[in-house]
Amino acid sequence: MKGIKNMRVLRINNNRGEFIVKPLEIIGTINDSNYKTIDLIEKEDVLDILEYCLDNDVEMDEYNKDLLPNPVHQIIYENLYAKLEKVIKSKESIKQEVDAQFSAAELKYNCNQE
Repeated sequence: MKGIKNMRVLRINNNRGEFIVKPLEIIGTINDSNYKTIDLIEKEDVLDILEYCLDNDVEMDEYNKDLLPNPVHQIIYENLYAKLEKVIKSKESIKQEVDAQFSAAELKYNCNQE
């Protein structure tokens, strides 16, 4: 599934770290109501962003401690940015690994059916 080209999944806006909410459900224009402050992020939000990042080209504002005066925002944003960046850089190898595992399981399942 392809979404909005180069969606900004993490941003720094008005001295706050923010994340995109439910990126898979956004159709059309993105506005401020599509973002929440980073301190409100939950496990499901991270999973939604990860899923979106694996299937789409995304953008993120680079972590900059000087633009985030809130120490909570600094910690969460820095860690999430680093993890997402790692996933984005290795998404092709992740997809290949998943495809290989799926193919192996499919072969095994089909062999057991005969």
